[in-house]
Parts: sequence; C-alpha cells; structure tokens
Amino acid sequence: MASVKQRALYEIKRRRLTAESAADEVAARLNLDARYSALNAECVALGFKIARLGAFYEDTGDLKAELERKKTERDLRLKELGYTSDDLKPHYYCPLCKDTGSVNGEDCVCLKELIYEQLRAGSLGVPTEADAFDENLLKGIPESMRPSYSKAYAILAKYAAEFPDNKVSLIGLCGPVGCGKSFAAGVLANAVMRKGYSVLFINAVQLNELFLRYHRAPVGEKADIFSPLKECDLIVIDDLGAEPLFNNVTANYLYGLLSSEREGRFVITTNLDFDSLRSRYGDRVASRLADRERSRFYLLDGKDLRLARR
Repeated sequence: MASVKQRALYEIKRRRLTAESAADEVAARLNLDARYSALNAECVALGFKIARLGAFYEDTGDLKAELERKKTERDLRLKELGYTSDDLKPHYYCPLCKDTGSVNGEDCVCLKELIYEQLRAGSLGVPTEADAFDENLLKGIPESMRPSYSKAYAILAKYAAEFPDNKVSLIGLCGPVGCGKSFAAGVLANAVMRKGYSVLFINAVQLNELFLRYHRAPVGEKADIFSPLKECDLIVIDDLGAEPLFNNVTANYLYGLLSSEREGRFVITTNLDFDSLRSRYGDRVASRLADRERSRFYLLDGKDLRLARR
C-alpha cells in the first residue's frame, strides 16, 4: 500500500500533468491556424539561428530585431484568435514548486498541506480543526482560568514539537465533563499530523467494539482488524471509561494495546481519576498508566493543572 507521502506525490504529479496538458491543448488548437503556425515557426527558427551564431561568437546582425518583429506579429495573431501568451503556459496549482513537490531540495508547503489533508481525512472524529496551541485557543475561557489552560497548552505544544522523539509515550488528560480534554487532544492530534505523522482518533466505545470484533473473529481475520492500531504513529483514546465493560475483552485488550511493542504514542482522555481507573480496569492497566518512565497524567479542570506521577 502506498504511503501517505507517496499518495500526495501522485496527486501533485497529476496536477502537474493536468496543467501541462491544458497548455499543450491550447498550443495544438493554435497550430491549426495557418497564419499563427507560420509565424510561430519563423520565431522558433530565428531563435535557433541566433543561439547558434551566439555560440560561435558570430555577429547576429539584424536577426534579433527581426525576431522581435515576428513575435509582435505572432502575439497580434494570438490576440485575434482570442488568446494571450499566458494561455500557452502551464497554470500550476503551486507556483512555488510548479507542482513538483520540492523547493531547493526540501518538501514544498503544498506537499506538506496535501499530506496533512490526507492524514486528517483518515483520522475521523477529531473534534477541532485547530492545529496549534496559540493564544486563540484561550478565547472564550474565563480570565481566571486562563493561566492553568495556558500552562496545559504549553505542555502539550512541547509534546507535539518533540513528537515522535518524546521520552514519554503516553499522555493522559483527566478532568470533568466539558473541561476541554477532547478539544486539547484534538489540537495535539492535528499538530502531530501537521508534521506528517498518522493519528488514529478513536473514542473508547469504538475502541471497545474493535476489541470485541477482534475477540470474536477467526484467527485469519484478526490481523486486519488490529492493523489500524499497529500502523498509526499516535493513538488518541477519547473518553476512556465511557465504554461498557466486556468480560475478558475490555481490560485485557486495553492492557495488550498499552503494553504492545508498537513504537507509536498514546493520548488518553478520561473523566476518571487514577483510583477509578485502577478499580475499573485492574492493576495491570493501572501499572501501565502509572509507569514513571513512559506516562504522564494531567488534570485539566479549569482551575489547575497537576502532574500526577505515581
């Protein structure tokens, strides 16, 4: 399967070919006009002759003036036919890279944007289009609460900036309903996708249903069911604790996911505190969530942000 970047490059190539094909079609229509075709051929011949003489440092005489006269006649005929010289040039989607995807050996902004669009299209359910933890996110938050949110956003912004080289592989956002956990996780997800990394944003109910499908599926189908969890760079599990508990499924597979050898990172949002998480999912899951080396949990309640290191 082609990577996201390869698919984006295919799209950019398609844009380039479309632009160049459109210009070629205009040129082909113009060449059907005998007067224009003859003038254009004269311009081309004069241009080659001037270039050849110049290469041998020979005098070009009045050839350059003759070329300019023929170009003027050709442009006049072009106008009579309802075209301009600009119609003969490819109209590239991106003027910076001319639809090559690269500028000075670096990925063009159009390629980066296309990769981001494809990643977002493949990560349904992200609750916001915001992709940066800037001051605009603080609008609408009461002045008294802004310091704690500003601190929270700074931590998450740093996590996004360092992704995927973070020492911490699991971020937990705790707090009551409506405090902005899912929104903050969504901004983080978008910021990570802006860097070209894939994100699976999935609520706990959907994840639990995925676990149940996997549990019931024949052995030969199991790998395909779990492939989205294995292939993405960041998994956001939203509203952990809202899902029903299935015996031998929910806690077992959640532990398996969190303790897997996948190199990706996790973000979890939940209304539950740590003791409630332990009570609900058991000590094995709690030990993963409390791992000092790989996880950090933050309480976002509109009043304070506290690091709970267990």
